[in-house]
Amino acid sequence: MDEIRVRVWDISNKEMLPSSSIWKCNFTLYTHGDYIIMQYSGCEDKNNKEIFAGDILQDDYGNIFEVLWSKSAFIVYKNKSEVSILLMAIDTKNVTIISNIHIDYYYIRNPKKQIIES
Repeated sequence: MDEIRVRVWDISNKEMLPSSSIWKCNFTLYTHGDYIIMQYSGCEDKNNKEIFAGDILQDDYGNIFEVLWSKSAFIVYKNKSEVSILLMAIDTKNVTIISNIHIDYYYIRNPKKQIIES
């Protein structure tokens, strides 16, 4: 069985945490505090950086994609449209992770804060 990899956004401290911040017990993810857990998609961007649910991608043509988990697959919304496509349908070797929806949500609304990533 493949290992499920996750990344954690700490809502209280406004920072990205490594997956060691949560515990796996009987195949259930347990958390403490106010966390948002984002699952790894199995894809990497052109810099070989792992793509997680919630990441914001940009391709070589300037298109912006938001990565989401929907029912049974990772999908992307292109340029904030209402039309989604499967993440696997785009060439992820031509995209770069430029942000994450949780980081953008907080820091766009609080521009004087610094981004803290682990």
